[in-house]
Amino acid sequence: MKRFFVVLLSAVILLLSLTGCNTTEVKDSDTNKTRISDFSQSKVGSVAGSIQSNLLKELLPDAEHVEYSNPSDSVMALMSDKIETFSTENSVLCAMQWEGIAVKRVEEPIAVSNYGFMFNKGEKLDLQKQLNEFIKNQKTNGKLKQLQEKWFSSSEPSEFADYEKLSGKNGTIRVAICSEQKPFVYIKNAKYAGYDIEFLTKFAGEYGYNIEFFDSSFTGILSGIKSGIYDIGASGATINEERKNSLDFSDVYYSDEMVLVVKSSGSAVRTLDDFKNATLGVIVGSIYDGYSKELFPDANIDAYQSFPDLFQCVKQGKVDGFLLDMPNYNAAKRTDKGLSYIKVPDYNVEIGYAFGKNEKGSELQTQMNAYLDELRAEGTLDKIWDKWCGTVEPTENIKIQDLSANEKELKIALDSSRKPFVYMLNNEHAGFEVEILYMFCEKYGYKPKFEDAQWTAGVAGLTEGKYDVVSCGIYITDERKESVNFCEPYMVSDIIMVIYENDNAETDFLASIKESFEKTFIRESRWKLIVKGLAVTVLISFCSVVGGTVFGFVFYMISRSKYKLLSLIAKKLAKVHSIIISGTPILVILMILYYLVFAKADISGIIVAIIGFIMTFSSFVYGQLDITVENVDKGQTEAAYALGYSRNKTFFKIILPQAMKMFIPAYTGEIIGLIKATSIVGYIAVNDLTRMGDIIRSNTYEAFFPLIAVALIYFALIWIVTMLMGIAKKKTDPKRRKNKSILKGVVR
Repeated sequence: MKRFFVVLLSAVILLLSLTGCNTTEVKDSDTNKTRISDFSQSKVGSVAGSIQSNLLKELLPDAEHVEYSNPSDSVMALMSDKIETFSTENSVLCAMQWEGIAVKRVEEPIAVSNYGFMFNKGEKLDLQKQLNEFIKNQKTNGKLKQLQEKWFSSSEPSEFADYEKLSGKNGTIRVAICSEQKPFVYIKNAKYAGYDIEFLTKFAGEYGYNIEFFDSSFTGILSGIKSGIYDIGASGATINEERKNSLDFSDVYYSDEMVLVVKSSGSAVRTLDDFKNATLGVIVGSIYDGYSKELFPDANIDAYQSFPDLFQCVKQGKVDGFLLDMPNYNAAKRTDKGLSYIKVPDYNVEIGYAFGKNEKGSELQTQMNAYLDELRAEGTLDKIWDKWCGTVEPTENIKIQDLSANEKELKIALDSSRKPFVYMLNNEHAGFEVEILYMFCEKYGYKPKFEDAQWTAGVAGLTEGKYDVVSCGIYITDERKESVNFCEPYMVSDIIMVIYENDNAETDFLASIKESFEKTFIRESRWKLIVKGLAVTVLISFCSVVGGTVFGFVFYMISRSKYKLLSLIAKKLAKVHSIIISGTPILVILMILYYLVFAKADISGIIVAIIGFIMTFSSFVYGQLDITVENVDKGQTEAAYALGYSRNKTFFKIILPQAMKMFIPAYTGEIIGLIKATSIVGYIAVNDLTRMGDIIRSNTYEAFFPLIAVALIYFALIWIVTMLMGIAKKKTDPKRRKNKSILKGVVR
């Protein structure tokens, strides 16, 4: 047990380090973008299958469209800079702001959408009529407007409708909802809440109904309505002509604008004055060491060996910032959007190649200056620069001719940590300077010989004649000119202070962990949702394993029947069953059972899930028994028969115990697979562990702890199963049997 908790703690620490758990608010992504057309070349997110998704593709045909399963995933993508904006309703934006998410809307709306409750086509006409009458009355008396002001403001309501106190004198209506559609429907204090919930509760109270809610995915709601499982479908359903072809809608009970969402400003802009007493990083021996001490005499200066070290340290909060040139920063920004910078006025650096201070070095210096002038005049230098230093990193290296036949050798020292000047791409040297060097060698007849070395070692090698050229985006200074030759600078770059927008200092990190934990588990007692989901997952898993084992074993015993016809039928059925189960995804099986086979039956999704998993698990049990029993030596059966033992006694006392040694390892793996497979039961209106984690995410817009909690609980379940099955394996080992359980061939 102690080892188990050590593993759990290690897993938490590893995942914490990988995620970073950043909560510092972000700056505006682009405050000048106020119209939809401003995002014509952007990465735009939307919920898959939504009306907004289709509209955006029409309005922004040249944008890169990314689809997500729900608004909470879109928020996380926006905050991690995977997309620049995403579409949603203005009401959903309000719910995001309840949780303190730093987002805002673009001024220009996409369109206006109307919302209604869904009914099966041509069914429940009396219920539709009553609901429409209620909507009309609520509009007339002004109560509908009051309800909208309550639920679609920047602060979350504190009072909620109690649907559990409805009288139900006129019967019960079955309402399908999706609790991930905040603020229309969500879970608050372990109960359903939201605009739709309160509206329907008021309706049911006035007409004497009781309400039974069924939580499902939105696609599950549509399928359930069409198959007649539910009376009403809710959760902010948008009315459109396509849906009207297969569904009936109530009158419009709410209209809302579809909007684009972007990051909003949440913190003051940092300036260089903020770094007077900060901890700054520098590269050993670089010009930034002197610049940092000159600009920030009271700062604490920490020295590092390479720029990758500095990028990692600023991300982890070990340093507050460091000075750098723009090309290096732009290259790092391509892979880590959390990086930002502050421009340092009146400071810049010249960058070029370094050569030995000797005759060959002078010749190379002259040749390189002439070649750079040639590339600059042709415009080729700018094209190469745009290729390697643009916003998108190249995916392929340069293609060059074989230069090994050239007689003159050019010994080149490369510092591959200096992206985009020199780095490794597809395990080959690449970068702005590398491409120019290949072209230079081809023009002047050199055979390049590359060797990786830190830039300091490269410069030292120049003076010793070990290298002819140093390539690493080296900065040109008067002091360095005393010991090496430089070509004319191919660029002059601004100096900037590199910072990380998401501050990972220890105090902020711990505070963010505490806040995320509180939102996920403590606030509104959301830990109860995890417990409920766990109970459902355990129930489905346990019943499926037990049921599948019993059915599979019984069916296998029937196939061993001494009655040949019965045995033949059982084997044929088992074969057909195995083919169907192995060729059909379990999710499809569950949906067929829930929405087709049991569509008209009053049966819960949990029971359907258990039936579906029993079908799959029993197929495995039958097949595995068939394989393992067949692998037991036939001679043992014949020997038992010769000693006068019955068919069944021979099987249970001799054959089965030996088969168990081979059966249990595969059986354990199948149980583990079943437990993990239960994570899909949310598609048939079952609130299992995974589903509850998704619900919490959709309410808090926190990804870390809900996912970690679910992952660790699954890990714990699987660990327990593995431990128990290990015990079972030992108990069933034939070598460990007691004497009284072993068949005696001779009785004295």
